[in-house]
Amino acid sequence: MAILKTKAQALALELPDEVAKYLAAHIRTNVRELEGALLRLAAFAQLTRGPLTVETCRDVLRSVLHNRGDAIDCDQIIKAVGERFKVTPAEIKGPVRKRNIARARQVAMWLCRRITKQSYPDLGDRFGGKDHSTVISAIQRVEQLMRDDTQFRTTAEALERELSPVN
Repeated sequence: MAILKTKAQALALELPDEVAKYLAAHIRTNVRELEGALLRLAAFAQLTRGPLTVETCRDVLRSVLHNRGDAIDCDQIIKAVGERFKVTPAEIKGPVRKRNIARARQVAMWLCRRITKQSYPDLGDRFGGKDHSTVISAIQRVEQLMRDDTQFRTTAEALERELSPVN
């Protein structure tokens, strides 16, 4: 909310609290996406010269918003994990075993299993044709790292909160 209010002031945009709350609840992946949504709203408000409402916001940002209850898929999870770990989705799905890429891949597999509930073989296919045992191993590795490394656990849990559908 604070980021939104500050950015809105910088854009000379009157942002009602209910619109700010709506944006904060539905755009959870990163600040750049939040700024982009705010820029769209500012452009719309300038064109129409009308007040911003939650309904207007929903219509203007339909393609951007993660609506309540919308199912998130593995590609969205892989993209978000890639942004957090600074690797590309292609690297996550690929065969490279460099530590930072492998860690991102493991976290993405763990999140995909927790959020989408897809089977291990299906997840293996989504990650470049990996075997189901690779997926199982990745999930076990993430769970072990979460027990042993509080910083890693914080990162993984934050990603899960960002990506889990809001109820």
